[in-house]
Amino acid sequence: MIELKNISITYQKPLIKSCDLSFPDKSVTLIQGPSGTGKTSLLYRIGLISKDENFAYYINGKQITTSSEKETLRKLNFGYVLQDSTLFEHYDVMGNMKLYASIAGYDYQEEDYKAFLSKVHLSIDLHQSIQTLSGGERQRVAIACALCKQPDVLILDEITSALDKENEIHIFEILKELAHHEHKCIILASHSQYAATYVDKIYEIKNQEIICKKDVARVETLVIKTKEKKLTFAFYKDYIYYFFQKYKLLNVSILIVMCLTFFMFLQTFVMFNYYENNSKHNFEQLYENQLLVVENRASLYTDRVMKQLSDKTISDVSSLDEDYEAFPYIKAGMICGNEWIDILPYFPQNHFDDKVKITYHDKGVYVSQEAYDTLKEAGNEKTLTGEIMLYEYKDNEPIPHPITVDIPIKGVLKENVKAPYIQGRNYIYMEQSMIEKLYQEHAASKTYAGMTLLTKDYKDLVSIKKDLKIKEVYYNTDFCDTETISEIMRNITIVKLFSIASILFIFVVMFGAFQTNYLYKRNNEMALLIINGMNHKGLDKLLSLESLFKYLIACITSSIGVLLIVCISNLIGISLPFPGFVLYIGFLCITFIMSVILTKFYSSAYLKHLSPESVLRN
Repeated sequence: MIELKNISITYQKPLIKSCDLSFPDKSVTLIQGPSGTGKTSLLYRIGLISKDENFAYYINGKQITTSSEKETLRKLNFGYVLQDSTLFEHYDVMGNMKLYASIAGYDYQEEDYKAFLSKVHLSIDLHQSIQTLSGGERQRVAIACALCKQPDVLILDEITSALDKENEIHIFEILKELAHHEHKCIILASHSQYAATYVDKIYEIKNQEIICKKDVARVETLVIKTKEKKLTFAFYKDYIYYFFQKYKLLNVSILIVMCLTFFMFLQTFVMFNYYENNSKHNFEQLYENQLLVVENRASLYTDRVMKQLSDKTISDVSSLDEDYEAFPYIKAGMICGNEWIDILPYFPQNHFDDKVKITYHDKGVYVSQEAYDTLKEAGNEKTLTGEIMLYEYKDNEPIPHPITVDIPIKGVLKENVKAPYIQGRNYIYMEQSMIEKLYQEHAASKTYAGMTLLTKDYKDLVSIKKDLKIKEVYYNTDFCDTETISEIMRNITIVKLFSIASILFIFVVMFGAFQTNYLYKRNNEMALLIINGMNHKGLDKLLSLESLFKYLIACITSSIGVLLIVCISNLIGISLPFPGFVLYIGFLCITFIMSVILTKFYSSAYLKHLSPESVLRN
């Protein structure tokens, strides 16, 4: 008998209040209740699947507390049939049954599997595909698979939900027969209106409480198995064997790994050569030599509430020794279709050419994709027409100045273009000079929310950041991640060597994995060779020669590929440097040695532990 004491279930809200439950042996216990009341959650705890330990669990009066006890019960004593039938689609009927049996340490003959099917009133071909079975047949095969573990307890969850009346009743009759004649403790959750007739005990979940509505269960005690049977080598061999039968060209896979390793090595040099030749251009696209100075940390992004720039901050910026240009940041924006769109400044040095998705005019504003969608809905597809707000600060309070504008849209930016000024993506880029002109026409003072600093080169920008940090001046760093860029430039040569080492490591690992699987796939063959007179030395030599043959094929294939890549790279202006070719030849030598050594190591270790008697017996 299974007993649960002081069990309660709570997720986002309480499902089941604290209660005690018991599930008698040699009986069928039904758990009823509407969807969402916790039936499946309760089954997971009864079946020791859940990690919830906030209750006491007893079997035949013995409390179960340790993980090892629970694992043994799940392996030897419990069988599960869940809503999805618990079947492996890629196996046939007998394949599923054999898998379940081997998990529990059992090995049956074909007639035994037919007997298990007979227990669930099913007469079908053992080698029939799972996909060809009807719903009722699938459920009965699932129960038969669970029975192959010879469990004392069967736990079933809504297994008749997709069946018609006839199949539902048939399943319940089978469960009743298994409980009363096969001496199983059966616990199921079901919505079926027919289930109550065939069960011995009924629990109903209602209003977070569990009520026992029926109890005619037998008072008997099952003998729970505790002696665990170790998984045999056949389990692992058969499972791997199936997948290798599905992919028979394993040797070709090993060749592909070797060829790809050589190609990857050459590609690494091609990529780094290209990167070094174009690094300056790439960095120019990556960052802008500018930053935004603000008054406090909360104002780092301009789509937040910003404070007026203080005289001290302006003085600290003015005292910088580096070469830079300073421009006032004027907070601006507009409301369009109940959406606030930030208006941000851009400068001639900003790069937008490769970021534009749609071009409309030769001059004007740039709009983000999100802002464009908002403007388009308001009828402003090609022009920015409407009222914008420019904010002047007086006594640290923003004073809005509404200004009517009619400005052409120069272009729509790509979806992935993010403005460093703000955290969102709803923005318009307007020329700094235009924003300043509008501000001067409508504002009475020269107070601003920030200051944009532009530098001519990267070094000045890094130096300014250091000085501002010392002066404890806040600034937005999203325009240029100097720390990351410095790290990239510092490690560019190290990455070359690391990439080469990584490729070599990947080759060793993948070659070893393939070689190990390849050897274990050939267990029977190796055992038969030993029985027929070949010793370990001969087998070791055979495997080494076989590896050498594969290497020569991979070497020739990759060499042809290298010549093609060199020709193509020269045609498109990417030439391989001569030292790279020398290193490639050296890499071929290293991989040749590694191939021979690895094959020697794996084959020697494998053959040392190979027992033909064990292989053939299993």
